Amino acid sequence: MSGYIKKEQLHEEVVEILNSIHEKQDISEKGQNNGYAGLDNTAKIPTNQLPDSILGQVEYIGTWNATTNMPTLPNAGTAKGHYYVVDTGGTYNSIDFKVGDWVISNGVEWQKVDNTDAVPTVFGRIGNIVAASGDYAAEQISLNSTNFSSNNVKGGMDELFQSVSRSASVVVAASNSSPKSKLSADYVCTGTSDEVTIQAALDSITSGKVLLLEGTYNTGLNGVRLDSSKTLEGMGDSTILQAAASGNRVVYCNSGATYMTLCNLYVKGLNGQVIGVKLDSADRVTIRNVRAEGFYNIGISAYNSTNCIITGCFVRSIGGYDGTTRAYEPTGIVASSYAIINTNQVSNIFNQQYAGSGIYLMGLSSIVSGNIVQGVNDAGFGQDCIGIRVTGTSHAVTSNSISNHGTIGIDISGGAGTFSNNIQMNIIRKGTKSPSAAIRIGTGTSFNLVTNNDLSNGGTTAVVDSGTSTITTAGNRS
Repeated sequence: MSGYIKKEQLHEEVVEILNSIHEKQDISEKGQNNGYAGLDNTAKIPTNQLPDSILGQVEYIGTWNATTNMPTLPNAGTAKGHYYVVDTGGTYNSIDFKVGDWVISNGVEWQKVDNTDAVPTVFGRIGNIVAASGDYAAEQISLNSTNFSSNNVKGGMDELFQSVSRSASVVVAASNSSPKSKLSADYVCTGTSDEVTIQAALDSITSGKVLLLEGTYNTGLNGVRLDSSKTLEGMGDSTILQAAASGNRVVYCNSGATYMTLCNLYVKGLNGQVIGVKLDSADRVTIRNVRAEGFYNIGISAYNSTNCIITGCFVRSIGGYDGTTRAYEPTGIVASSYAIINTNQVSNIFNQQYAGSGIYLMGLSSIVSGNIVQGVNDAGFGQDCIGIRVTGTSHAVTSNSISNHGTIGIDISGGAGTFSNNIQMNIIRKGTKSPSAAIRIGTGTSFNLVTNNDLSNGGTTAVVDSGTSTITTAGNRS
């Protein structure tokens, strides 16, 4: 019978309609959690109802172990924008991950965001880093004139200062000292009248050491005064005290000064200065490892001073003629009573008109030993040119080497005031000159012991003895 619906068909259609009615969402569920997205007036879904991953935003999920892939990364296509921070490094999909890196989904695959090339800390600090004293050690600081204009790197400057030897009480730098030396110095010279700056450094202490760093110090007319209980020390031949103006000394001391030391520097004459180092009536002075060169009259003078030690010095090119006056008795080293003069080198003492000597010994009871004296000569005026000249009493002149002396190797002179001196174990050679004697014992001297010397080829005559009660018979080789 057409036009009729079977009972079974009707039941199925009713059930389908009821299911559809049951599954529908009310309009109140529009744009709500587990609801549905509506359309705006342009028939498009509003962006605030789209997933973050579709908008390109990233979302932190948690930490991740790159070695074990824990937690297991989901399919990248379903997790676009999701990222994990690596807490255990390892290799995943042939990519090396380190602690701090990210693994992030781009919607197609998981990739790495490399964070390990970032600076984790500065000087062990994190956050807003502010420079602090002590951040840099001295060796980490570049030393040039643009880096140290003020105290902007005070921590580094403090360490730099400590890195320089502070065995000295005061440190002085020359105008041409290195930038590092100038930074460490208490005083810096200008290159003109530097004795004023050096004197200020010496006057700033009552005792102790003033260290002159490497460089050239130009001294003026007055020279540098060394006072009691003070040491003026350089850094060897690289520290040059250079006489830039005519004067009668470069370094000197006042009468009566005691316990002073001058060492490890080069005292240089340029313009006819009379004396390099001049001690006057001083006591207990040590002059050590000093080079004195180019002076008109004397290299190092301890005249009328007592208990002085002059050792390891190099004295040369003493004497000359300034066109008007010839040097008077040019001498390398002059010493008085109770002196120790040892292991010095004296050479090129040039006598123009008056007698000259390599070493001139006065007073009493001094020791002159282990010195090398060579090249004491004249310019044809016929005056004596003596290697070592001995006056006074009770001196010991031993184990010296004398060569190329113009007139006499060792001269014992001074008349009745010269006696009881001991001259032994010296080597004397005449060199290219034809001196009159290796050893000469002058008239009026007495009781001198001259033995065990090697005088072969030391002069025309080995020993000329005009003294009284001299012992010369034992052991001299002539």
